[in-house]
Amino acid sequence: MPETFFIHLLKLIVFIAPIYAANTSPVFAAKTKMLEFLNIPVDFNLKLFGKPLFGSHKTIRGYVIGIFCGTFLAVYLNYFTKFWTLEQALLFGFLVSFGSLLGDTVKSFFKRRINIEPGRDWVPFDQLDYSVGALLVSAIAIAWQWYDYCFMIGLSILLHFIANFFKRNILKTLA
Repeated sequence: MPETFFIHLLKLIVFIAPIYAANTSPVFAAKTKMLEFLNIPVDFNLKLFGKPLFGSHKTIRGYVIGIFCGTFLAVYLNYFTKFWTLEQALLFGFLVSFGSLLGDTVKSFFKRRINIEPGRDWVPFDQLDYSVGALLVSAIAIAWQWYDYCFMIGLSILLHFIANFFKRNILKTLA
């Protein structure tokens, strides 16, 4: 039986949801001092022309927590949807989670080169880095149609702006 349009969109959302878990969970891990012994910069404080390679905010802890949370979410969502086998869900979850963090780290490399401080906005790269990284890395295991990639990247950009609006306007008033 052919896949309906709604089921296909749901499959895309289930596929990319771990990207957001992987991208946001390191922030919570840092704020709560979780796994403090892994709070080691992935660049081991190396510098290139006197500037940090990636910066102290990209840590092994962030990668471990991000990959764990993203992969867990992929398996959890797949338990209900049964879109993939358990092995595929684990693989896709790992790949999109790792790719998300890798994309963010690569962007940080370029931000350091042009003197943009960690946490400062860099439009449009802050909206693209994690989703493009995730989709590029996961392409070794699964290929989508071009319009699927456009949907997933577009949704990521939209959700990024919504999350930032919420963080800056709603959460600030609650604090």
